[in-house]
Amino acid sequence: MDEEWKESSYQQTFEDCLLKAIEQWKSDRCASWANAIGTNEIVEKFEHLFEIIQPFEKQEIFKKIEQFAQRVRESRPGVGDSGPLTELQIDLDYYYGCRDFIQYAKESVQTYLAGELTAKLREAASRLVDLAEWEIQVIEDLKLSKSAKGFLQLVTDSYVWGFYAPCIIICRSVIEEVLRSKIDYDTCEKHLGSRHAQQQGFSLADYIEVARHEGFINEELAKRAHAIRERANKVLHSDPRLTEKTKESVSQTVRILCMLETGKDLFHIEL
Repeated sequence: MDEEWKESSYQQTFEDCLLKAIEQWKSDRCASWANAIGTNEIVEKFEHLFEIIQPFEKQEIFKKIEQFAQRVRESRPGVGDSGPLTELQIDLDYYYGCRDFIQYAKESVQTYLAGELTAKLREAASRLVDLAEWEIQVIEDLKLSKSAKGFLQLVTDSYVWGFYAPCIIICRSVIEEVLRSKIDYDTCEKHLGSRHAQQQGFSLADYIEVARHEGFINEELAKRAHAIRERANKVLHSDPRLTEKTKESVSQTVRILCMLETGKDLFHIEL
């Protein structure tokens, strides 16, 4: 496809432009450290904080800042092997006592996270557009409680940004939230008997069955709700990587909530 009509930076991908901007900012930051007289104050504060007799070279203190930032980045499980604590990290209270040191370390972590976020933008945009086809429109029209709306916001946000395990778990949570708001204890007892009336009350599985008996959801959506419940339980208790049906979980959650609130199943699909 001929794209010569595109002007200047628009000829590049949005992600490439952002990454170049990040790298330029990092370069300018390093140049500022090397040249600015004001950065001497940070070195002096650090020397005073540690009661150091032998003065630090400016490049040495900023190297320590970057080392500290690297340690912070690698402290997340699964990101890297931070290894044993080095002399640099033996007493982090010292570092947190120097605001300027921590501020510059935050800048380094910020550029790292910006790079991670940039790499996710294209897929995140695709997922958001995908949801906007009908799920988000339906959500906006539903008259749900503030709590349920908050859960749904978390569902869409976690799906868009690729946090699939939390997304599936929150799908389960929002279904339970709405069911519990619509079905009281006496209704559960009417269908299931007092044998379930234990200290913890009725389970989500119970509420789904009562909703089916009461006609709040149809047979198919009861099966869908149970599938989401079981999927979330596996993610929560067995393996957080069991997320292959995340989009289906989101779509079916919206269908279930829609029927609970309107009495209508927008998309009847045979299992």
